Amino acid sequence: MDLDKEQIKSRVLEKMCRGKYFGGCHVSVDDIKSGFPSHLRGKVPSIVDEMIKEGWLLPYRSKGELHVYLDPSKKEQIKAKIKEELSVDLFWI
Repeated sequence: MDLDKEQIKSRVLEKMCRGKYFGGCHVSVDDIKSGFPSHLRGKVPSIVDEMIKEGWLLPYRSKGELHVYLDPSKKEQIKAKIKEELSVDLFWI
């Protein structure tokens, strides 16, 4: 399974939505990349940095490592991006 950059971004968003990492709840970048195949794990940290710059994710410093969480004000945009890229409807969010 080889994903392009936009699909990886959507997978990151989907994983974080399933974990309900909106607002005050955050997750480390290492935990995000653990859900990807080994050949894609090296790409995830740079893609997460790109997503922070684009405003999809918000940074949170915890114990000296980078944690991120979803911007609650972009919930509908996040759901639309996941549905468009991955054809997955996150109706419970």
